[in-house]
Amino acid sequence: MPTISQKYRRAQVSDLKPHPDNPRQGDVGAIHTSIEANGFYGAIIVQKSTQHVLAGNHRLVALQQAGERTVPVIEVDVDDETARRILLADNRTNDLAAYDNQLLTDLLTSIAQENPEALLGTGYDGDDLDDLLAMLQEQNPNADGNVVRDSTDAERLDRYKESATRSVMLDYPLQEFRWVVDQLGALRERFGAESSAEAVRILIEQATGETYAA
Repeated sequence: MPTISQKYRRAQVSDLKPHPDNPRQGDVGAIHTSIEANGFYGAIIVQKSTQHVLAGNHRLVALQQAGERTVPVIEVDVDDETARRILLADNRTNDLAAYDNQLLTDLLTSIAQENPEALLGTGYDGDDLDDLLAMLQEQNPNADGNVVRDSTDAERLDRYKESATRSVMLDYPLQEFRWVVDQLGALRERFGAESSAEAVRILIEQATGETYAA
């Protein structure tokens, strides 16, 4: 196993450079939300000779957008070829990982039951949890007691197309998103609505003067 010279230090965010060969397209918004909710943890991996980021490119962008000036880094002294392998390996090994969906659902449910807003910063929201719960409900045990998935992605897509329910996705900057979430909660209470979707429908009816009729 090769030995890599590594040094931990605190670096100026402005001195670090996203790697020009990074093929990964990360969700900077989700990372920004996590940093806002949880703080920055860990360190960004940087090639010593170039100051190119090998692991944490999108975390760097999120920090830049947040106006942070310094960040913990681990500086590795490697040549360009090794740097590119590290860049690829960090991305690819994450891709190859899998989830125990039951454990994931149990964890998210326990967090949401204590405080639904606590999901903010986890990378998941209530819709994600609903999707996981629905997927687990589609699982049936066989005679041996093992779990067998009774549908493929294509079959789930077909059922979605046949469903009478659809979702509307709206993107907001982080601060505006938090305000919208708070206002939706207030609207649910004001209208006695069971969901944000119902509250929005009532608000649209009031704004347009038209009443939805099934």
